[in-house]
Amino acid sequence: MKKIFITIIACLFMLPGHATNYLTNGLTWIVEAYGTQSPYPESDIVQFFLDGYAVVNGRSCSKLWMTRNGDLSTKVLQTFLYEEDGKVFFICDDNDSAGTLMYDFNLSENETTCVGLLPSETDKGQQIKRAYMKCTGRSQMTIGENAFEVMHMEEYADAEYSLSIGKGDWIVGIASEYGICRNGGFGLDGSYSRLVKVTLGDNVIYERETTGVSCPSATGKESSNGKKYKLNGTISTASDNGIYIFNGKKYIKKQ
Repeated sequence: MKKIFITIIACLFMLPGHATNYLTNGLTWIVEAYGTQSPYPESDIVQFFLDGYAVVNGRSCSKLWMTRNGDLSTKVLQTFLYEEDGKVFFICDDNDSAGTLMYDFNLSENETTCVGLLPSETDKGQQIKRAYMKCTGRSQMTIGENAFEVMHMEEYADAEYSLSIGKGDWIVGIASEYGICRNGGFGLDGSYSRLVKVTLGDNVIYERETTGVSCPSATGKESSNGKKYKLNGTISTASDNGIYIFNGKKYIKKQ
């Protein structure tokens, strides 16, 4: 029965333009994030989750929160989100009355849009950065027993769409493959993130296929299979040097 329920929820999320509100209270995105430039920092497991509602600039919005590595003391309100006809918007301040487009899950092949990038802590108060996105196609993806519709997105540096700077996928009704807040900025250097899991209560809506690398839950509990993994997903041995992942965090072993 539980498998049937998960499949139904996943199908509701993947329908572009469907009347179902994607922004359900309790929805949680688990993201692995780390740097890609030396010295390599340890990776963070970041949880983004919807908890509570608020009326902002006359709109009913969901509150998007963030915690790091399952530590609830790090809980920070990121932004306010609302959904309208298959599009997701965020609102950062009182001057942003209509909100800023974050995702448009209705795009067909070769259609374009301009989305806003959610400001980081250091960018808050500054002008919202923009990303010019083009849908280059749509396809189906199956993970376990669940099927998802995927939008293949290409990011451009200009409104004329003449200079491509990165590519990535949007999973319809869920988020980017890089996480809920990484809807664009695919060409950014020095950082990396990937969406690991999406849950709604006790039900897993989406889970990326991994090689056993685990991550802490939003309750702060952490699981592990006791193994170390290289970045290519293979098990790291005692003789291996370089970067490896253990318990969802990145480490470096030098000669």
